[in-house]
Amino acid sequence: MHDIVTFIAGFYFWFNQLTQPAFQVSMEDLHKYFTPDFVMDINSEVIPQNYDSLFKRFSSFHNSGDRIEIKLPLEEVVVSADKKKCVVRYNIVKTSPDHTKQTMRAIAIWHIKAENKDKHGIKYRFERMNEVVYVEPAQQPSQPKGK
Repeated sequence: MHDIVTFIAGFYFWFNQLTQPAFQVSMEDLHKYFTPDFVMDINSEVIPQNYDSLFKRFSSFHNSGDRIEIKLPLEEVVVSADKKKCVVRYNIVKTSPDHTKQTMRAIAIWHIKAENKDKHGIKYRFERMNEVVYVEPAQQPSQPKGK
């Protein structure tokens, strides 16, 4: 199971770079993590994705001005015995340009496809993600006393 956990952790590490100013989303990254027919289901909103729409979605995170960080280490990772599904529980902190912070608590069920071995071993990619996200109220930055 260690190889799937490593794959999952690598994805979340990559995701955390999306809102860094110097980072650029690449099609190569999308091909690395997602199947061509990947489907995203967030709070029961099904969003069929292809590489072009994934590129636009992840680029929009990068261009938003918000800082989005999935807190690592992940809260919990459970891999099914057949290695085809993985449940991940994690927290996301979104910080807007005005320093307003918002915490989101998420649970994702990833459907994982194991593909042919390459020189690095089995290649995993995501086929589907079912995610439930609870968004806590935003917290305004604290003001210094006397202002």
